Amino acid sequence: KRIRESGPLKGRLEDECKRANVDYHVPERNIATRWNSTIVMMNSAFPLRRAIDSLCDHEPGLHKYKLTALQWDIVKQLQPLLKLFLDATNRMSESNTCLITDQVIPIIDVLHDCLIRTAADTTKYRAVRHAAQRGVATINKYYSLTDESYV
Repeated sequence: KRIRESGPLKGRLEDECKRANVDYHVPERNIATRWNSTIVMMNSAFPLRRAIDSLCDHEPGLHKYKLTALQWDIVKQLQPLLKLFLDATNRMSESNTCLITDQVIPIIDVLHDCLIRTAADTTKYRAVRHAAQRGVATINKYYSLTDESYV
């Protein structure tokens, strides 16, 4: 948010991108009320990692926003998982498609299976596995409500 709203910081980020030989773009912003914006922001920021790190190192007031190597690794591990949710949302948001009977449940099943695999994958960071476990619990909660559905 700080970079997006500051012309001078955008210019500094562009300079850092040139130094890091990275294609410049303004990173997308995470919006708390739009849950899929997190993956959009991650996908936007990850290619700029070196430039963002350098900007945070050299710009007063930005050091506290710098991600550690571990945090960047967690972002990298979360990206494919969150992309599935973005793809599912986009698929279910398409117009002119009846999804209830033939696609919603299979999409939820795919998400559930992926979350289960991620939660059990010991090569993933504990934070990623925990996030997947929370996702499983949430999907199970809403999936159980389909038993009460009249469709």
